[in-house]
Amino acid sequence: MGAFSNVVPVYIAEISPVNLRGALTTLNQVMICTGVSVAFIIGIVLSWRTLALTGLVPCAVLLLGLCFIPESPRWMAKIGSQKEFEAAFQKLRGKDADITHEAAEIQDYIEELEKMPKANMFDLFQKRYLRSVTVTLEIPWVKWEDGWTWEVKAQLMEAVEWPQKHQDAFERIGTCPPTGVLLFGPPWMQQNAHGPSCSF
Repeated sequence: MGAFSNVVPVYIAEISPVNLRGALTTLNQVMICTGVSVAFIIGIVLSWRTLALTGLVPCAVLLLGLCFIPESPRWMAKIGSQKEFEAAFQKLRGKDADITHEAAEIQDYIEELEKMPKANMFDLFQKRYLRSVTVTLEIPWVKWEDGWTWEVKAQLMEAVEWPQKHQDAFERIGTCPPTGVLLFGPPWMQQNAHGPSCSF
């Protein structure tokens, strides 16, 4: 998902006509959010195992589709594959489309890009960038014994442990166990610390 989130918008932008580029990259994000929302809604009526298996279907379709999509013309131009560049571009725009003007613009852009100074990872550690790239990670090391109210602990235990230990009880009374926990409140309530505490 992380790779697709980075690669797919770039690919869409590279193959799209200039007048549609913004709309198509935006549509990609809209469809992602729509898919996530639909998955949450379906998760109300399906178990998580069924939902996970159902999610494999669109993944399989996408993987199959990867075998048929053309390479990015801009990438082909950048690595110097002129014939593949023209073939991929013609396939994207249509057999009878005139790609001469747009192909020339891409070639000019690639040439300008090659003239620009090359950056590397070590440039990030220059003094002027150091403040921007400094990231602080805090992993709360918390346990059940660490000073929270027993009321909150009891509610978390009911939500997390009871569905696992007492499934038969839920079936007897004809109700479904909770499928998730939403922690909310003001920042000082330390919701981030409650979650790790459940694993100890």
